[in-house]
Amino acid sequence: MTKDTKISNIGHKSISVIVLILVNSVAAYAVITNNLNSASLLLAYWLESLFFLIFVILKARKVEKFGPYYNNPRRSKNYIIKAFAKSYIFILFFYLFFILGWIFIPLGTTISGSDLATKVKLSLNYNTLVSIMVLAIAFIASHTLSYKLNFIKYKEYKKTTLYDVMHSPWQRVIIIHAVIVFGMLIKAPDLFLVLVKTLVDIYGHLNERKKQGSIETNF
Repeated sequence: MTKDTKISNIGHKSISVIVLILVNSVAAYAVITNNLNSASLLLAYWLESLFFLIFVILKARKVEKFGPYYNNPRRSKNYIIKAFAKSYIFILFFYLFFILGWIFIPLGTTISGSDLATKVKLSLNYNTLVSIMVLAIAFIASHTLSYKLNFIKYKEYKKTTLYDVMHSPWQRVIIIHAVIVFGMLIKAPDLFLVLVKTLVDIYGHLNERKKQGSIETNF
């Protein structure tokens, strides 16, 4: 890799990280102004998980190599994408029912006392709905920029495989939601949850760039 290419890689990597920080700053501001709590944050992050699927499908249609486990000649790319989408949607909506049950039915009372039940109470007032919508738009903008900049402009689609693309969302999605749910259980401050989510986002994003070939692994 040439010196100019390395500088270019550092530049677009920095842009992606800055955008991630800005997007998560929107969530932090909403928490500080009491427009979002841990319950509404969880729903907003669930929406982002749904957006992940859209961009995974876009990437999967664009990649040129199949990679391990997907080289079965009897299975077309469309078949693999549809199978992945069905399983992802099933898991995501099953998880949504868990979230809604936890929020609207005070299961927290039986787990950790009435404080937790209050902690996960969802108040869908005007400011909360607007904050969730703004955050959702920010998530879409961030993922669109990453797709256009990293995957298309820097030709990740030529370097990565269908296998890597299909497995890329699981680590970020599972870790993010596991951290948020655990944080709610131990009554962690909402702002702390946003900070942890931001760090997981940055780590996951850079890890994807390494796996999908747009930056060197020894950065």
